[in-house]
Amino acid sequence: MAGKSTISITFKLDGDSKSFKDLAKDADGLKQVITSTLSEAQQLEGNVINFAALATGIDAAQRSFSQLQSGMKDLADAYAVQEVAETKLATVMQQRMGATDAEIQSIKELASAQQEIGVIGDEVQLSGAQQIATFLNEKARLETLIPAMNNLLAQQKGLNASTGDAVQVGNLMGKAMMGQVDALKRVGISFTEAEARIIEEIQPFISGDYTISAVKRTNISEIFWDETGDKWYSVKAVFIVIDERSGKEKKTATHFLVQASDFRNAYDNFMEGMKGTMADFEVASITETPIMDVYREDLSGGKPAETTAEG
Repeated sequence: MAGKSTISITFKLDGDSKSFKDLAKDADGLKQVITSTLSEAQQLEGNVINFAALATGIDAAQRSFSQLQSGMKDLADAYAVQEVAETKLATVMQQRMGATDAEIQSIKELASAQQEIGVIGDEVQLSGAQQIATFLNEKARLETLIPAMNNLLAQQKGLNASTGDAVQVGNLMGKAMMGQVDALKRVGISFTEAEARIIEEIQPFISGDYTISAVKRTNISEIFWDETGDKWYSVKAVFIVIDERSGKEKKTATHFLVQASDFRNAYDNFMEGMKGTMADFEVASITETPIMDVYREDLSGGKPAETTAEG
């Protein structure tokens, strides 16, 4: 039986100048040696991959840390803005309304609660609130207007609403409260001439909250004034005319608004106003109305004056 052949191999791992291996093996053991050597090479390659993964992880950690630093700076900036807004709000409320610390705190808490249910941050709300407060003298009115301001901001700016936007809207709302309703047209809120006129007329005499719930036309044909009267009466008069074709009587009801102090005075004022009327008529009814005041208004230059009424 012939002797086993011997094979001598010298090699090194790529990248490792010290890892030389001298093999003197028979052919049958060569496979086992090569398999062992390949395993070592694979382990070394795995170590290289692990170092690359570690480097990638460190880079990701650095980016996360940078984002954290940026987020912390944003939070610090927002806190500074809110602190300034709170200080201004407290100053205005104390000067304009004589507000207590508790009342000021209640407005801050309202802004926080509004933030929870909406999209406007409380620091933005407080900036707008302090601007509105410069036009008011009651905390209750401010509490009513803050949600309205938020709705307007959300419609106009959405998530992008800034403190500057809130100050602008607060200023417009304040001007509207002073009777300058044209200011709100800049942000898409329109008023009829009747609404604008009513706000202009009653603003100097009202300190609490008020709303214009409706504007509607009436069938009043004419108004009789009496500056000594403090009430307004609706007088229904029925005019009697003869139909030329049929020869029959035709009755037409017409409504009048009469200023007077009582029912008798209303009848007398109506009859005085109807002097000179050629048509036959009869008074069907006199009813006291809930109207508090009537304002004269010339809507068409040289034409007869019309009126707008507040009831």
